[in-house]
Amino acid sequence: GLFAAIMLPATGSASASQPSGDSAAKSSGGVTVIRSIPSSGNLNVSVPGGNSVKFSIESNITTGYAYTVKTGKNTAAARVSKVSYVAPNNGLMGAPGHSVVTVKPSNSGITKLTFTLTSPSGEVAERSTVTLEFMND
Repeated sequence: GLFAAIMLPATGSASASQPSGDSAAKSSGGVTVIRSIPSSGNLNVSVPGGNSVKFSIESNITTGYAYTVKTGKNTAAARVSKVSYVAPNNGLMGAPGHSVVTVKPSNSGITKLTFTLTSPSGEVAERSTVTLEFMND
């Protein structure tokens, strides 16, 4: 379905054995990439010192659903981009693309983002908060 990329493990305890908490966050080349967010609730991600963050969340603009992002607490003085939609490069009709948001901190601290998925009629379909904790170098 539409939100296949946001499914959580069925057991619920599978992620408890990982101290980092979020297996969806991968770090490479100074960028921590987050590929899924909860459909509701909170996600906390520790970001290595000096890294920026890129959210790349599977979504499909052809459905009329769209993400918006708001910045709350921002002690890291991070620059948060607007949501941009990246179309799939496979050329298939109706194939999902990705909603992309970049977060570049000025210093260590916390940046809290609220993602809202809105239906074509303007109703809130999902809302979740992601807290990024930017560590010291």
